[in-house]
Amino acid sequence: MYVLGKECLVIFIKYGILLATGGGAFGCFTNNDNLWSIVQQAGAHTGDRAWRLPLWNYYHRQITDDPAVDLRNQGSGKATPCIGAAFLRNFVCGEWVHMDITGVGKVSHAGAPYLAPRRMSGRPARTLARTLEHIADACANANANANATPKRKPESDQKDRQ
Repeated sequence: MYVLGKECLVIFIKYGILLATGGGAFGCFTNNDNLWSIVQQAGAHTGDRAWRLPLWNYYHRQITDDPAVDLRNQGSGKATPCIGAAFLRNFVCGEWVHMDITGVGKVSHAGAPYLAPRRMSGRPARTLARTLEHIADACANANANANATPKRKPESDQKDRQ
């Protein structure tokens, strides 16, 4: 996937944010402020709340100080969403977004009449679709601008005007 001409990665991992938000928002980690802005705007448009969580060095050290982290695919701390994001920060080259959706994706709660209790809600699928649509449009516009060549007037026209 590309964001404004650069590769990026959108990832859904699991669990953790449900305890923090009670299902009121999905967690979002990213190493790029532009990607965060796109996800946040998409969520506002679709009605899904995104909550940006930190990529502090505290969590990064729990990945880098563990000699077997790449073998186990996990760090050594308790804050699993933050450590998952620190894992991505350490091992993914390029820009990325990590959306922790378990709190909003698996449980339909708070009385939404169109969702059966304790079933998949589909959230934030619309936010992801809107995010990807925005990224695709930005790529198409960037490619169109890159391929557009400025029209130059023939030299004879330029000499006549001087």
